[in-house]
Amino acid sequence: IVGFVFLGLLVLLSAFVGAGVGLVLVYSTDLPQVDELERYRPSSITELYDGQGRVIGTFALQRRVIAGYDDYPQVLRDALVSIEDKDFYTHSGISLWRIVGAAYRDIESGGKVQGASTLTMQLARNLFLSPDRSFYRKVQEALLAIQIERRFTKPQIFTLYANQIFLGHGAYGYEAAAEYYFSKPARKLKLEEAALLAGLPKAPQYYSPINHPERALKRRNLVLNAMLEDGKITAAQAAEAKNKPIALDLQKDPNSRAPHYVEEIRRYLEAKYGSDQVHEGGLRVYRSEEHTSELQSLRHL
Repeated sequence: IVGFVFLGLLVLLSAFVGAGVGLVLVYSTDLPQVDELERYRPSSITELYDGQGRVIGTFALQRRVIAGYDDYPQVLRDALVSIEDKDFYTHSGISLWRIVGAAYRDIESGGKVQGASTLTMQLARNLFLSPDRSFYRKVQEALLAIQIERRFTKPQIFTLYANQIFLGHGAYGYEAAAEYYFSKPARKLKLEEAALLAGLPKAPQYYSPINHPERALKRRNLVLNAMLEDGKITAAQAAEAKNKPIALDLQKDPNSRAPHYVEEIRRYLEAKYGSDQVHEGGLRVYRSEEHTSELQSLRHL
């Protein structure tokens, strides 16, 4: 009898393994090529500067400022990892514990209450896949995440994610979001500001600190609690940050300073370099005070 039971278990195990391999083969047949990420350059803001180096105009389809890993302060990295993906620096693209935990909560609540996507899976979805929540898409997301983890380092993956993610009100990436919501670069974010931005990827419109400050405040404090739980901040730091109100300093539209002049430059650039390059290429355009009618220099970041 023991032999039959053992044989039956082997058959079941073989069936599960075979089914798993079959799923991987089926769902990986039309996966995008991850090596495209090595040449990936997201669209970013083109900025127009005056003779004193001040930004007087911008052109963009997506408000994004490309930043490096070290441009994002430790407090922001800790906040994002604590709330979105606690095991980011140790997993290989997917987190089985998160998948099991999310599935349990889905069953317990009778609906979808929590996603199981790691930062790497979110990056794969944002770059390569559709936003639908089908089982097929979820499997592809996991397979792509594993491939990304094999090819890139954790800092590289974090940087790609941090530059790509949508954070509401036209801001893509944490550098652009820091400039838009607080009129400062990401490296100067305070704890409560970093926690606020780290809470936005879940639902940027729902937790908008502009349109829904009460929701944004609760979400920010949830991030602070997660950081405290992970030992990233002390209880005193968490309490101090929670007691602070949301204090936004929204970025002023630079195009309002000299709208006719900026429009003239836009037309010139589009005629010479094309609309796509102007609105997605992340160019830096400089004008001299002495020759205000002549374009002086243009270069990529």
